[in-house]
Amino acid sequence: MKHLFFIALIMSSFIVYGQNSDLIVTVAGDSLNCKITELRAETIYFRYDASGNVVSLPMSQVASYTYDFYSGRRGTPAVAVSMRGRSELSFYLGGGLSDLTFKPAVGSRSSGIGGLCGIGFTWFVSGRWGVVTGIEAALYQSEYVAGTTYTGKDYAMSGTLGSVGNDFEFAYAYQNYSEKQSALFLQIPVMAQFQTGRFFASAGIKIGIPASGKFDVAAAELTTSGYFPNHENQTYENVPHGFGDYSAVSYSGNLDMNICYSAALEAGGQWFLGKRTNLYVGAWLDYGLSNLSKTGVIGIKKPVVEYDHNASGYLRYNSIVDTTDKLNVMSVGLKVKLTYSL
Repeated sequence: MKHLFFIALIMSSFIVYGQNSDLIVTVAGDSLNCKITELRAETIYFRYDASGNVVSLPMSQVASYTYDFYSGRRGTPAVAVSMRGRSELSFYLGGGLSDLTFKPAVGSRSSGIGGLCGIGFTWFVSGRWGVVTGIEAALYQSEYVAGTTYTGKDYAMSGTLGSVGNDFEFAYAYQNYSEKQSALFLQIPVMAQFQTGRFFASAGIKIGIPASGKFDVAAAELTTSGYFPNHENQTYENVPHGFGDYSAVSYSGNLDMNICYSAALEAGGQWFLGKRTNLYVGAWLDYGLSNLSKTGVIGIKKPVVEYDHNASGYLRYNSIVDTTDKLNVMSVGLKVKLTYSL
């Protein structure tokens, strides 16, 4: 009997909830799918969830109310949202395509897999408008392929190599050169959010602080040489001073980047999960507005390989990113956010 009574109690509560057909719109802009039970001069009483409990609102907080607003409709109406407070705390993650964008002189660049995760805070200035901020970690990746042969020169270097002479021009040639870049930013979003019913959209900016940046190079072969115009116009290719052939070349290094400023857009839908909890699912787009390349900002581009008397083996390696004037970021993907109304 106890079990039958418990089951009957649960079924009756859902029947009560299923009979909700009235609408209350608050001054803050929230729309409540409910059943109005009593109306007084200063207070309105209603049921709005499966518990069947009667709650109330002061009439000073009610903009309007309508009986039988949802009669004949199926499912949860789009305008039925949670009884939201003035602020929300959120936890989110997302994944999609990302890019460290730059324009190499030769070869091609492709996007990589990226994502973000973070903690957010939304303060609602009204029922439809809010201000979003927080902190998030964002991963950007890209890959560069030079093709069969990639050549370059270091015009800035000159020096003395024993009896060979000085004032030489350093040159290098790669076979099957490829490079992968990755960067992690700590981003602070400052965005305005608009929502109506289940739809929401946000727009604003993100300030990104570079936490790490790395490049990885692989090549089948590297050939280096030095041309000495003051020494009988000779080109030296096999001397123990960094000139020669190197097979199966691979190395890694760090990317030195500036602070990133990006335009940010986001749009999607939201669903009330109960107990002040909402689920947001949408798409995001971040597009960099500032130049991240420190070498491009000061106008000093570097070759991929530099000749350096002080470096191990006389060679110093750079990223293909350092050979360009401008470095930027871009990412797009799907994002899932769980919020709790404070």
